[in-house]
Amino acid sequence: MEQLADNIFRIPPSEEPLSADVVIVNAEKRYYVFDVGAAPSVAAALNALDKPLCVILSHFHPDHTANLRHMSPQSVHQGEFTLQKTGIGTAVTESMVLLDRPLIRVLPFPSSHAKDSLAMEVDGTYLFVGDGIYSMMKQGRPAYNAGTLQQTIRTLRSSPARFVGVSHADPFLVPKEAVLKELEAIYALRDPQAPYIFVSE
Repeated sequence: MEQLADNIFRIPPSEEPLSADVVIVNAEKRYYVFDVGAAPSVAAALNALDKPLCVILSHFHPDHTANLRHMSPQSVHQGEFTLQKTGIGTAVTESMVLLDRPLIRVLPFPSSHAKDSLAMEVDGTYLFVGDGIYSMMKQGRPAYNAGTLQQTIRTLRSSPARFVGVSHADPFLVPKEAVLKELEAIYALRDPQAPYIFVSE
């Protein structure tokens, strides 16, 4: 487990099995876990934590959610589509604050990669987005929905966070302005007549 900041920890991803980054916030009342991964060792680590768990799932892909079936968290927050897949917890459709220290905000995060994605903001400084800034595959090629990408950029801009945590990325934590610069460069490639922006891999 890697320490990212005071009370914020990360379990890095793995390839075999494919398992996403897991973020753990050690707050006063409980642990807030952003994504639960798929590797058995991650489930074991989460189950060994000594306070109740509140799980936030970024989206429905198994590398982010599979371990949920091996856990008994106190609560689970996710988008509506992810809830259809997990059948556990509640759906988040608008920004919500979880009253604890540090302060946790869970918010819908527009994403071309997966519908009904969520992000977790910690103490107004860190924004964890899972795979939220990644493209989808369209006609066998990486692509962004232009309208959704515009909303992604707006959501990032509206967050006070200075750093963004992106799953499967190295480094994991990057300055928000660097993420915005990259996404805005992609958005600048759009054809106003086309719904998708195709990008090279």
